[in-house]
Amino acid sequence: MVRDRSFSHLSKERNKEENDFAKEITKQIEKVNRITHKFDNSRSGSKSNEGTITSVKKSLLKGSAAIIAAEEFKSTAAFAKLKKMSFNELKFTLLLINGPNLNMLGKRDPEQYGTFTLADVETLSTQTAFLRGYKMECFQSNHEGAIIDKIHEAMETADGIVINPGAFTHYSYAILDAIDLCGIPVIEAHISDISTREDFRRISVLVKACCGQVKGLGLQSYPSAVNLLCDTIEKLLK
Repeated sequence: MVRDRSFSHLSKERNKEENDFAKEITKQIEKVNRITHKFDNSRSGSKSNEGTITSVKKSLLKGSAAIIAAEEFKSTAAFAKLKKMSFNELKFTLLLINGPNLNMLGKRDPEQYGTFTLADVETLSTQTAFLRGYKMECFQSNHEGAIIDKIHEAMETADGIVINPGAFTHYSYAILDAIDLCGIPVIEAHISDISTREDFRRISVLVKACCGQVKGLGLQSYPSAVNLLCDTIEKLLK
């Protein structure tokens, strides 16, 4: 009898877990359906429509395990709507972050960093993103906290990040944590090949939280990183 009660208890626990999981899936699908309903009833170009598009995008890019596990999600109108929309309609936005001393490009050690300027970097990155159908926001700071704040802000305003963290690459666990929690794809970029430089520069504490790393291509590291980020986002949407 004790054994029977034990098996009965385990069975009830398993059933409860399955029921809880099913309820979570149902709740998430209902949320997607509500988003779809609002989408269908909103006017094109309105603020509510833009907010709905953002919500639907994040449902795919940052969806909970319950949504991902539910096959029903792929048959929802929201998913179908998203798949049919153009990138211009989706309004994908990328964020380019440059860290300390990169505002001094053109003056700083031309042998390592070239003679191009930060303005050149931002112009080329923006043009590369535009050609792929993305918008680009550019940001530079010499301050760790400002970079962390920008990554936090990007959780609501951007769909992916390219970051050249400068010297923070080698020791900023605070930026690592920010990248890890932001929930959007991040590509690390470096002008020089950090793997061939001084010992301390060969270490990136950030790379394990990023989707990829581009290094050693000079100015071209930036468009290469932008293209890699675009490829990463588009794979997530397939």
